[in-house]
Amino acid sequence: MTVRSVEIELARSQDIPSIALLARDEIEHGLGWRYRPEAVRGLLHDPDTVVLVARRSEPESAACKVVGFAVMTYDALEAHLKLLAVSPEHRRQGIARSLLSWVEKTALFAGVQRVYLEVRQENAPALTFYESAGFERIELVQNYYRGPGGRSENAWRMHHVLVETEAPNQGLQT
Repeated sequence: MTVRSVEIELARSQDIPSIALLARDEIEHGLGWRYRPEAVRGLLHDPDTVVLVARRSEPESAACKVVGFAVMTYDALEAHLKLLAVSPEHRRQGIARSLLSWVEKTALFAGVQRVYLEVRQENAPALTFYESAGFERIELVQNYYRGPGGRSENAWRMHHVLVETEAPNQGLQT
């Protein structure tokens, strides 16, 4: 998938350092660094997890720069968007929406009915983004994020229903 000269594709081993640094700088700031390269490597090799990257070709170079990524874990009927980030200089170009669309289409294909995620309570831009993509706030989780020195932050748990399911007795004539 291409978005304005950005390629969305499955992550490779050489992407691990870039993913880890983006996670540290754009998701985990102020909380410590949980998704270090070793943790990202574990996600990359987990058969129930998809790790995507958004790459932009560098002008006058054969190199490609990772400018965003998404990590989604899949269960039988539910999926969890663990991480999604785009570097600040590449935001508002449709990259996050393309990453989210890719993992949600994969989830639908796999039979997943609902996607969950957590986002910091105070992260208004992320809340707006997810709500515009169809996610709904379902629960405020106190002290969800924990950082050094006992620091903690609340998170909104959100979900996006991909497939509506009927209640057992709906539509039955009695």
